[in-house]
Amino acid sequence: MLGNVVQIQESPDQVPVLSTKLRDTILETWTEEREARVPTLVPQEHAWEEFWLYASSTKYWCPRLCAVQALFGTVEKEVLKAETLWNFDQGHAYHDLFQQKILPSTAILLGGWQRQALSGVALAHGENAWVDESAPYLPEWVSGIQDDGESRDIVVGWSKMPPFQKGARPWTYKEAKVRLPEYRAVVKVDGILRWPDGLEIQELKSEKGAARDTLDPRVGGAPRVHHVEQVQVAMWATGIHRARIIYLFKDAYSLSGALLEHEIQYDEMMVARLKKSAKQCVEAVRLCDELKAANPSGDKPLFADENERNEWMDAHFDRLDECPMKSKGKAKDCPGREICFPKGYRKKKSA
Repeated sequence: MLGNVVQIQESPDQVPVLSTKLRDTILETWTEEREARVPTLVPQEHAWEEFWLYASSTKYWCPRLCAVQALFGTVEKEVLKAETLWNFDQGHAYHDLFQQKILPSTAILLGGWQRQALSGVALAHGENAWVDESAPYLPEWVSGIQDDGESRDIVVGWSKMPPFQKGARPWTYKEAKVRLPEYRAVVKVDGILRWPDGLEIQELKSEKGAARDTLDPRVGGAPRVHHVEQVQVAMWATGIHRARIIYLFKDAYSLSGALLEHEIQYDEMMVARLKKSAKQCVEAVRLCDELKAANPSGDKPLFADENERNEWMDAHFDRLDECPMKSKGKAKDCPGREICFPKGYRKKKSA
């Protein structure tokens, strides 16, 4: 082996040429464009086109931000570049590995299940046409759930994987999904685990190895606050009052060394705070819908000038305590920061 390396290095015709041609091409061409939706409570053709607060984005549950987005938007189109897509799709790949292979092998994973099957019409005509077939949700999924009497829309329920049928295509996992219409909150759950002593929400988060100490309680770390909030929303939505946040470190050398688990209990005070925030966000969007409805033709601007706009915003929506200034706290990475902190504007002092 070493002799071959030496031989290549000594031969002028065999010297490898270092190149970044493919890498540069990928970085230049791999992009994804996403359009931002304007929040509204006005019924749309599809429910998902309306205003919803996502459990995975609790750090943006802000009435003032919701108002900014409902009235002005923040970006018309967002272009995700290769490095961002690389991180996103790595996370998706790890989720897929856990949901489709690792956790189903344990027989404790509950969720929705889907497979492709030949359609009845196709069978009658001898055609090879496939349709998506969802498994029925078994009654046992209600076991261990605590009902608080709040309205819920269970979009995708959860049960154990149906038995494999010879000659049929295998079942694939679908994440459980629940909407809370009163609060306009929606949650998709990575998994629901059925342990002998009850059910548990499971969320998987991929991280770089450098973040391990900040997440490991043994060295002073803790799970990220917005991840805890996310599973609290999931527990609230499903009625399952235990959760497990699993951090997977992408640069680990083994599966056993890659995982760090946190057991999370239902926190009534945190959920109460999130409910209050959700209600305030809903009211913010409702107020903006009413303002826009007063000018349905859109033939005149909502405000005479920026000062009037800024004064209206300040009169109706306070900034969060976590946003002391444009460059600090949550405001630093907020998509609505330019309008929330207008340049040169100073809030009028109350008399």
